Amino acid sequence: MPAKQYYNPGVFEVLDGGPWRRIYTYPDLEIVKALSTKWSLRGADLWHLASAKSMREQFPELPLLSFDTRLNQAAAGDSLIEKGVF
Repeated sequence: MPAKQYYNPGVFEVLDGGPWRRIYTYPDLEIVKALSTKWSLRGADLWHLASAKSMREQFPELPLLSFDTRLNQAAAGDSLIEKGVF
C-alpha cells in the first residue's frame, strides 16, 4: 500500500515561482536577550519574534504571521502586528 500523501506537490512550484524572494536571517543577540526578559515564549517562538524585530529596520512593511496566540500577543506588544488582529 503506498504511503498517504499529506501535501500537494504543486505547492512547491508556487513557493519557488511566487512573487517573493527568500530571506535568510537570524536575530540580533541583544534583541533576543531583551525579548526573553519581556515575554514568556518558548525557544522557537522567541527566535521568530526576535528575527522579525531584527528585520524590522530593513523591511518595515514585513508583518509577523503566526497561529500561536502567545507569539501574536508578544508581536502586538512589540508593535510587529496590530493589536486585535489575532
